[in-house]
Amino acid sequence: LLAGSFRKPLLAAVIVSALVAWLTLFYQFGVLDKPFSYSALRTYGRLSELGWGGFADLSHPIIAGLYFGLFTLLLLGLIVEFEPRWPALILAYAGLAGLLLYVLLTFSRGAWFATLAGGLVLLLLSPKPRARQLLGLGILILLAMLLIFQTELQSELRQGTSQRGPIWQNWLDRLPEFWLYGDGAGKPLVYTYPWGDTVFHAHSLYLQLWYEYGVIGAGLFAALLCALLLKGWQLRRQREARIGLAALVFAMVAMVSDIYALFHRPSPYWVIVWLP
Repeated sequence: LLAGSFRKPLLAAVIVSALVAWLTLFYQFGVLDKPFSYSALRTYGRLSELGWGGFADLSHPIIAGLYFGLFTLLLLGLIVEFEPRWPALILAYAGLAGLLLYVLLTFSRGAWFATLAGGLVLLLLSPKPRARQLLGLGILILLAMLLIFQTELQSELRQGTSQRGPIWQNWLDRLPEFWLYGDGAGKPLVYTYPWGDTVFHAHSLYLQLWYEYGVIGAGLFAALLCALLLKGWQLRRQREARIGLAALVFAMVAMVSDIYALFHRPSPYWVIVWLP
């Protein structure tokens, strides 16, 4: 009953996200005529908004990549598990292509890995023939991209963890201060780089929760995730559960390096984590 009541609003949300993805691509590169090159996109052109009147503005490419990455995964789940027929299948594939391209052009590697991990879980667990077809096609596309974009991939590798290393080292250095009880809900974990820039969280939800709530709070959150994973595995013969499990894996991978808060206010992070 719950899965049935979720289906229509979830489908509506997926359709809107796919439309916004294509509108963003059209407006950014068709109307605004922004250069479609790696150097330009990576430096100042990462996607995070439609670009018109503040509409569909997610403020930062990382947030945009994760937000649209989740809907990419949900649309993939609908295509595989609910097996739409022509012409709905053509429209679904078109929407999936727009969402994938949007996520790619955010250059949010956390979103890339999260979408890839969730997609693999879904396609490997699903018994549907379409899952095997899309898994094979996806592997071929990834191999082709590795060959074609070698220079760009080397540039991404040189980016490393995008200066997250010093933030995580700061967390580790301060661990004796908060490891048991935490420093308090909502407390910022402040770190100032040698060149003066300051960040206010651990750039990892797991580390941030430990910092705020101590080992007990972080342990309870980890127990919640493990319980949900176990439940999803037990129900893996249900198509809705397979989609939910893949979305949960997406969220768990995203939380490694990008999500930093869940309780402070409604935000896109609520959709990325609490919906799964």
